[in-house]
Amino acid sequence: MNVRIATAAPAISTSSDTILRGLGAVLLLGVAQIHFLDVFDKFDENVAQGWMFASLIVGCLVATLALVHRSTLLVWTLAALCGLAPLAGYIVSRSVGLAGATDDIGNWKEPLGLASLSVESSLVLVSFYAMVTRRQSVGSAE
Repeated sequence: MNVRIATAAPAISTSSDTILRGLGAVLLLGVAQIHFLDVFDKFDENVAQGWMFASLIVGCLVATLALVHRSTLLVWTLAALCGLAPLAGYIVSRSVGLAGATDDIGNWKEPLGLASLSVESSLVLVSFYAMVTRRQSVGSAE
């Protein structure tokens, strides 16, 4: 009598997950650091924008700590949002401007902003990749 228990192979190995989590954590810290470099100037320019930067920094730190401890769909979603929110803010602030802050309209080539865009877009791509592979491993387990 052969009894075979069906086990689903995970879509992503443990070592790959560890590498993804490390990369995600580094990118989150990069987003936080870039915004920390500018947060005090933002408070001087526009208090609301300063609070947005501060909230993003805190969100990135929380997501980093969560990502170091576990790799769940919720944590990767938070990481993706920490990349998507400032990307959207950059586009809005450079195109139509933010309420009470129209100084950046048309300033698409600011070096710190371009660095931020590259780190944020990398974070979004890594997060989406991790979410897709998590969904595939969950789907294959069913």
